[in-house]
Amino acid sequence: MDKAKLIEELICYATKNLSLKELDSYYVRNVLMRKFKVDKTYDGEIDKKAIEELSLPDSLIEKIKELAKEEHLVDEGDEDLFACEIMGDLSLLPQNFVDEFHKIAEEKDKQAALDWAYDYEIKNNYIAKSAIDKNIVWSCQDGKRHVEISINLSKPEKTNKDIAKAKAAPATGYPKCALCIENLGFKGGNGKPPRENIRIVPLTLCGNPWFLQYSPYGYYYQHAIVINTKHSPMFISRQTFANLLSFLDVFPTYFVGSNADLPIVGGSILAHEHYQGGRHRLPVYDSADLFEIEHKNFQDLKITYLDWYNSVIKISGKNKEEIVEVADKIFEAWKNYDDQEVKIIHKTTEQHSTVTPIAIYENGLYNLYLILRNNRTDEENPEGIFHAHKEYHNIKQESIGLIEAMGLFILPARLKRQFNNIKNILSNDKYDIENMYATSEDMKVHKDMIEKLILSYGRRNTLEEAEKHITEYVNNTCINILKNTAVFKEDEQGQKALKKFLTSINL
Repeated sequence: MDKAKLIEELICYATKNLSLKELDSYYVRNVLMRKFKVDKTYDGEIDKKAIEELSLPDSLIEKIKELAKEEHLVDEGDEDLFACEIMGDLSLLPQNFVDEFHKIAEEKDKQAALDWAYDYEIKNNYIAKSAIDKNIVWSCQDGKRHVEISINLSKPEKTNKDIAKAKAAPATGYPKCALCIENLGFKGGNGKPPRENIRIVPLTLCGNPWFLQYSPYGYYYQHAIVINTKHSPMFISRQTFANLLSFLDVFPTYFVGSNADLPIVGGSILAHEHYQGGRHRLPVYDSADLFEIEHKNFQDLKITYLDWYNSVIKISGKNKEEIVEVADKIFEAWKNYDDQEVKIIHKTTEQHSTVTPIAIYENGLYNLYLILRNNRTDEENPEGIFHAHKEYHNIKQESIGLIEAMGLFILPARLKRQFNNIKNILSNDKYDIENMYATSEDMKVHKDMIEKLILSYGRRNTLEEAEKHITEYVNNTCINILKNTAVFKEDEQGQKALKKFLTSINL
């Protein structure tokens, strides 16, 4: 491979897509020459038109990794880290990125600036667009309600070699976690991902410093993470509700929500306060009001209980302070509420009740959704009473966080391969099931599912029919998981208990 030629191709790409200025290109060229171990520039012509027409940097990334391997520029297995470093070199410096963001926001509008930032992070390969596009996504209509389901193939699975390397690496406290602002430009290593090409947008929520960045393996369009600049743990409070509504003033075209602050019902990172948002209409937003909740003191607000699978209260109005006041009243009542007839116990040796709050600005109104959550366990449900029941763990056993609770299920990549095996079983009665279990150990988790599908549909389906039956099974499983998370069930006992709780709030 001609290393000097690759440098010119990268400079050309960055000039077209990453706002690399002519003066800076001289500097960047020398940086790349040093890292590629090149001592003279390329004399020939590059195919400038082909480079400028690239919509994604994938082909150039592959060349960088190939070069790193051929020339032993990095340790074996660190080619991805090297590619990230090079794309960081080609990108705007963080402050220049922020300046450009604000310039676009002023000249056009904030959404145009967000569009630019999102596209920039695709063009510099921080957002893995090609990988995201491989995700298997579909929607399931269930009467007046619907859920969205995604088998997420974009997050790379770690190999045993990766795990061993991370285990052998010395422990380091820098950065403290994957969300800290100190990750800006971080080289990666020691089990932590590289962040040379990440760029952020600082913002202020209720007078405090936060910042927005995009998820590299987004679950939906413009999947944003909103992060407290201070490394402090997840904690739901009145301030959370105020912060979420404050965010809507900054970026009114995005929704924003916080995972709950407890295990099982929260997200995967509880050590650093952060929210998730973006430009995607999640299924819960389309759910109708089941009934209006009576209230005497906040006449300008509409407070309703939603016709949704889990237990959701929606507060709508123009007055943010009143919405925060109502949300805090509901939250304080819920986190101290017990009703043992429906297994609600707010605290034992630790706190169990909390909420998952989500905010969105629509039709001139602030809307705050509170999903009531409880993470208590018992002998019958060791993973959680209001969590996915064990019979559904073959599909989803991780925490049911913010995104799933709103109706978008993120399912593990292993399901694609496993469902192909199940399709073969349902479409070929000579397929050796026992041999499959023997050679694919992880298929055993689907044994009950396979038996139910065979009992219902036999083993002589077409591949299309088999896929349809599996999809319907997954749809029903996801819906049932959401119902499992409801603290107040949709049956008569649950609705009676719900009315009892709402009466206790005294709005």
